[in-house]
Amino acid sequence: MKKYLFFILTICFSIGIIISDLFFSDANLQIIFFLLILLLFIPLLKSNNRQYSFFYLLISIVLGFFIHQNYNRVVRLNITEISEIRLLQIKNQVKNSAQYTNYITEDMQTKTPILLHLKTSETNFYPNDELIIHGKLTEIQSPKNPNQFNYKQFLSRKKIHYELYTNEVISLHKKGQGWKNWVVKSKEKTRNKLAEQGYTVESRSLISSMILGDRTELSPTLNQSYRATGVVHILSISGLHVMMIFAILQFILQPLIHLKNGRKIRLIISLIVIWVFAFYVELKSPVFRSALMITIYYLSELLRRPKNIYHTLSLSAFIILLFQPNQLFDVGFQLSFSAVFFIVWLNPIFEYFWKVKNTYLKKVKTLTETSISAELGTIPVSVFYFNQFSG
Repeated sequence: MKKYLFFILTICFSIGIIISDLFFSDANLQIIFFLLILLLFIPLLKSNNRQYSFFYLLISIVLGFFIHQNYNRVVRLNITEISEIRLLQIKNQVKNSAQYTNYITEDMQTKTPILLHLKTSETNFYPNDELIIHGKLTEIQSPKNPNQFNYKQFLSRKKIHYELYTNEVISLHKKGQGWKNWVVKSKEKTRNKLAEQGYTVESRSLISSMILGDRTELSPTLNQSYRATGVVHILSISGLHVMMIFAILQFILQPLIHLKNGRKIRLIISLIVIWVFAFYVELKSPVFRSALMITIYYLSELLRRPKNIYHTLSLSAFIILLFQPNQLFDVGFQLSFSAVFFIVWLNPIFEYFWKVKNTYLKKVKTLTETSISAELGTIPVSVFYFNQFSG
């Protein structure tokens, strides 16, 4: 039980989030908070807390419920009374459409996230730029057809409930600064250099997607082609990139192990580099998840604590859900953790029933086991969301 305690608590925390999302759109947070405090005190009144493990599980469920409710609180705006001229700050650019360049912005007055659809032009805007915009704010509408993709729910889980269409920007009120602004501009410079060297738009989009995590130039047609063949993940920055960078760094820095505390130095340098990479790709969810898992797993080595992959997996999920509980409903989150869980769970079973002594064949066997385990873990999620899976 102790080996899987944190894993079970994280599952209960997730159940609390699911209950909150499915059955309670707007619960009374004061009552939930009081219940949480009450449950925390019950086990403390008894000397043998093991008998009250049920209360710890219940606490996790209520905590997940409370965190989700608090995270998704919405301040509704009276759209009819709001001026059509507003000051918006660019947060980041999202997938463009044929006619519009789309940005996630924040209204500087109300601090409300707004999806801005700006008529496509030659002018580009960057994170933290402040724009004076004229346009009518509207609430994102629910789908009108049965079984249609629920775009409103998708955006609401990103805390976006309003959108604005406009043909032009009245003025650039203030140019943005900061790390994120520099990152986006540096990626644009890279794309321009590739263009100067004669790369086609298709080639540039593939290179930018796979290396920089930048899908700005990726055409809908090309994206759909990769999606139809079940290999769309190739176009995305993923946890695999982080693992490859970490493994390469560990290999390059291998001479450091001959120094005093060399192993720790090598490990710390590797962890710092993967986090620099994670910030450079704007902490995209797959990269953040992988960097977090690697960090938690190897921190136990730095602290001379026994490694427990189940604790690593559950603690990573718990940290993410604690700050972004809506990640639980993200397809990428579900695919990542289900794949890793099945690898951790099934590989020892394969090892027990399928023993190989040859060194070369053993490596092939490990790769095969890992692929099969990951595939078995992701099939249910892929079939549920996409009605297909990659073979």
